Amino acid sequence: MDFKALKWQLIRVALTRRMILGSLCFVLALVIVSFTRISRMAFEIRTNEPIFENFDKCSLDLNLFRFSNMKNLTRGVIEELINKEMISLDSRTLSIGEGSDSDLLTLRELGITNAFRISSIFQNQIDHELDFKTNYFDFIMCRIYHKVPIPPLLVLETERVLKPGGISAMLVRFSAFNMGSLVRSATPVSLLLRRSEILHVCGIGSFALIVFKKRLDNVEFFKYYKLPNECSSISKNKPYMQHIEPPMDQNFNEVSYLPKFMNISSSNS
Repeated sequence: MDFKALKWQLIRVALTRRMILGSLCFVLALVIVSFTRISRMAFEIRTNEPIFENFDKCSLDLNLFRFSNMKNLTRGVIEELINKEMISLDSRTLSIGEGSDSDLLTLRELGITNAFRISSIFQNQIDHELDFKTNYFDFIMCRIYHKVPIPPLLVLETERVLKPGGISAMLVRFSAFNMGSLVRSATPVSLLLRRSEILHVCGIGSFALIVFKKRLDNVEFFKYYKLPNECSSISKNKPYMQHIEPPMDQNFNEVSYLPKFMNISSSNS
């Protein structure tokens, strides 16, 4: 009996050892797979970053030094977007966040009278849908991305009330994760945009200015498309217009290509 008990005890010890070794191998395999996926994701992110290489330099013609104290930011952005014909003076605009009152005055000084605002005193209450209908604004300026309780909801609501083809400029504060990197600062916003594309990303002090445009995906949104003041084909063909033949004279007589036949049967009778 003692020999059988010793035998079963040795078997149990061996099985326990194998189970422990198997569990350790399983945990080690999970760790290796996790690190492999993380490294693969990091590699994909690094390989995708060249798409945003143009954002390392601000493509907007802004005097960034005068915006170090966040003054006249709206004026500079609006003037540049008007110069690039991205917005017009009859655009319906919305300003969200701190300084929305002064933004409203600046917009009216620039000739944009159809402007609305959401004052900074309500910034802690922007945790629900904006009180505007869908596809309502041509331009939206937002400064409180880093101050609202739910920043993703603010981005989604901004995109919702923006017209197809409309422009939005959003300020995002640099965090410890994306300090000094315009690509990383634009990533949280770009991942939330469903029907928009980022056009410009500029560093202004401790903020990143992100400008995006809502796409014209469907034919039903064609009514929101605004034709330019002057058609590009006309401006390109102006130098050749003088070489075009003049229009035909209205008094020009048409040439008859058929002879005048005589009715012989009637003459013989």
